[in-house]
Amino acid sequence: MKHYLTLLFTLFSVYLYSQPNSIDNSFNIGNGFATDNYVDKILVLDNNKILVKGNFTSFNSSTVSSNILVLNPSGSLSYSISSDLTSFNKFIQQPDGKLIICGSGTNPVRRYQGSNFNTIDNTFNYSSNLPIFDSELQTDGKLLILQKSVSTSVTRSLRRLNSNGTIDTSFPLINEIKGFRLLSDGKILAIHQN
Repeated sequence: MKHYLTLLFTLFSVYLYSQPNSIDNSFNIGNGFATDNYVDKILVLDNNKILVKGNFTSFNSSTVSSNILVLNPSGSLSYSISSDLTSFNKFIQQPDGKLIICGSGTNPVRRYQGSNFNTIDNTFNYSSNLPIFDSELQTDGKLLILQKSVSTSVTRSLRRLNSNGTIDTSFPLINEIKGFRLLSDGKILAIHQN
């Protein structure tokens, strides 16, 4: 598994630094993650730091207390992010630099601010006990979320939140959606579950 993660970060560094056909040796994660640990989400932040999420207890032979780490562009650890969510499915950085994390918990969407995303932005509040599987941020600041449905006869529903986390009632709730993507023209491409 360690070789796979090293390969993953090596490929990622080639992409990040746009050096085709060569390995950028300035990106070095040292010992990286333990062999039974893994990374399953990566987000390049606007300052070129790299957010990684996964199932791990150490990085570069040091114990970490969070499953969300931010690495420097060199590959060294910058800081960790603590969240009260119980699982993490999507990370989005807003144009203003704030970080949206979607997943499971009493508040399945949280927006963080501060230099290390160490403060919950309380101006955004969406309270629900249903997990969010995916999300996309529109250019107007509204957030599309794919969430487990309240109805037992429907599996997942697509809805839209206003920039403060309240439900956008002008957007119709769309049921039985398996997945979706927000296109560059603002249209939504959705996979409907039959």
